[in-house]
Amino acid sequence: MGYFKLKENNTNVKREIAAGITTFMTMAYILAVNPQILGDAG
Repeated sequence: MGYFKLKENNTNVKREIAAGITTFMTMAYILAVNPQILGDAG
């Protein structure tokens, strides 16, 4: 795990996985909802 320098960046694997899942879910939500919003706006 020295490659990612997690300790130097004050984080751990669990926190990074949670951040990745959060980012993925946010992007999936945007991809699902944005076309509907744009369609409603005309």
